[in-house]
This record gives sequence, structure tokens and C-alpha cells, in this order.
Amino acid sequence: MIFVGLNRSDAIKRINKINPLSNFHTPGHVGDRRLKRFIQDLNLKNLVGGFMTDLSAQIETNSNKVIIHDSAAEELINRVRSIPNLQTRHLICFGNKVFDTLAKKLEINKTQFNKIPEYELKVFSKQINNENWHFYRVWHYSNYGGLIHKSEVVLPVQLKYINDNIGRVGFNQSTKRVEFD
Repeated sequence: MIFVGLNRSDAIKRINKINPLSNFHTPGHVGDRRLKRFIQDLNLKNLVGGFMTDLSAQIETNSNKVIIHDSAAEELINRVRSIPNLQTRHLICFGNKVFDTLAKKLEINKTQFNKIPEYELKVFSKQINNENWHFYRVWHYSNYGGLIHKSEVVLPVQLKYINDNIGRVGFNQSTKRVEFD
């Protein structure tokens, strides 16, 4: 399982001065604790131990200011492919920008998304270098304000659905094969 965010927060600048190998925003970051709580408290065994990465290396708190370069999606795919011995890969994309960027790179148009409205979930599948890749769009774990409901109520339901249905979700399999070097 690969969790894919948009980019690193600028909090990483402060953390790296204290602990250069820190992976998350800050030790007490609400969103990070929220994601951890959902996975552990809901006993989502298929998601435990997942690898977390970002689409962009840009350090920016405001996601609206994040610039996605044309090479970002291919770089992410190659990074994920470096994990050996997998014939099926599952990527949980936090937010539309990550999901839509990957879909565009893989030549999947929005009409090919499988929508599961009762979970506010969008998915698509693609064969890449003889591997089956499944992409899920979920709500971001750090939403706040008017979108807090999406993070606190909808996201855990989405994660549980994915955990319980890995390998069984009815994806659109009629997509072209893609090769990456």
C-alpha cells in the first residue's frame, strides 16, 4: 500500500533542524495523528505499514501554491516501481490534485473513473509494465474548517472500504498498457 500526498509541508524546515530524518510535519500534527488513529483504531491490517510519499518535492504549506511539474507523476511511478516483487500495487491518493495528475499522466480520462458515491470514492486501474496498479482518491487527512467532516467522518469510511475490498473493487479494466523506463 502506497499513500500519496501532494507535497511536503514547510514545517519540515523546522523539523529537519531538530531531527533531520523526520518523515511527518511535526510530532503533534493533527492530520498525521488522525491518519494514524484511523488505521490503528479501525484495525486496517491491509493498510498498516504502508509507504507514504509525495507527488511533489516542493516544500509549501498552501497546496494551492504547489506546482506540479510534468515529470512528477513519472518520477513517482518509478519510485513506487523500485519496491520489488509486487504484481499488484495500490495507491491511496490524498485529494483530487494528486489523483487527477496521475490519471492524466496515465491517459485515464474522468469518464473512466469508477465512482463509488456512497463512499465519495473514485478509483481507476492501469497496467504498468505488466503490473496491476489501482488508484484510489480519498479525502485528505489534514482538512480543517468547513472540510473537517471529510477528514473526520468520510475518510475513515473510505479507508475501511479500501482495506476490506483490496482486490475485489470493480475497477474499469479496459485501459491501455503503459511502459516506463
